Amino acid sequence: MNGDQHPRRVAVRECRERVVERLSTAFAEDELALDEFDRRADLAHRTDDEEELRALVADLDEAPGTTSLVRVAPTEALAVRAPEAAPTRLRTIFGSVQRRGAWSASKHMEVSAIFGNVELDFGEVELPPGVTYLRVRAIFGNVEITVPPGVAVDCDGRGILGSFESANTRPDGRGRVLRIEGDAIFGSVEVRVGGGESHLALPARLQRR
Repeated sequence: MNGDQHPRRVAVRECRERVVERLSTAFAEDELALDEFDRRADLAHRTDDEEELRALVADLDEAPGTTSLVRVAPTEALAVRAPEAAPTRLRTIFGSVQRRGAWSASKHMEVSAIFGNVELDFGEVELPPGVTYLRVRAIFGNVEITVPPGVAVDCDGRGILGSFESANTRPDGRGRVLRIEGDAIFGSVEVRVGGGESHLALPARLQRR
């Protein structure tokens, strides 16, 4: 059998996909720094040797079990409530996660979209006074965040995730702040306020007044 369907080529391609997925997960969980992730991912796409591919992740242990929500396919989900002391973790790999309506948000959340999509709508979420921390990573994926009017948003990140002034969201005096930090690597992170206006467009709109 010749071409891309040759058994050896198929095996190498599948091995490469598994390796890149493991590298992406390791980066999302802070096992790898950005430069090391880039180096290994580049090598993974250059080599056609399965042994060399496996060597790229040989030092990475399987991700330890954590209290989290992990979605690895569009139709499969596992949700476990995290203890108060631990962050709530939402992760999707080649799938999607949505949170809408009156869902419960903890004070510390970690979100990763790896070749997938995460949508978080805080419109009906009763955020407590003080700062709620949200760490975001989009690796070949997308994260869309909607916050209600009155909640101050403070964003700081790398890639296309920008930094915003809290005043842009018109705080309502209740002292609620959503602090968003993270990275967008070959992906996107978008923050919207209220009825769908992109937070990325707010500074330009305010300047026209």
